[in-house]
Amino acid sequence: MAPGRFKHLKLLVPDPYDRILSKLERGGGKDRDDADFLFRSQKLDVKALRERYEKELRHNLIGNVAWYDTIHCEHIRLSSGDERKNDGESA
Repeated sequence: MAPGRFKHLKLLVPDPYDRILSKLERGGGKDRDDADFLFRSQKLDVKALRERYEKELRHNLIGNVAWYDTIHCEHIRLSSGDERKNDGESA
């Protein structure tokens, strides 16, 4: 494109787990779709995503944290391909 012209330009890309958590925090339909696509396309680990939510995001949430817990847990469950309900029912 323009070799050598941008030698001082540094591009930073968020970690995929951070990107997913930021999308889920926003909570829009498109954001959930983007988070789902990123989770599946990068073959991310559901356990790591849950841990990151608990350790890095949950304590910074403002408002109804139980609502966020429900939304995040549901999205993580669906993204992982687990169609069972959180209450232990099987599909």
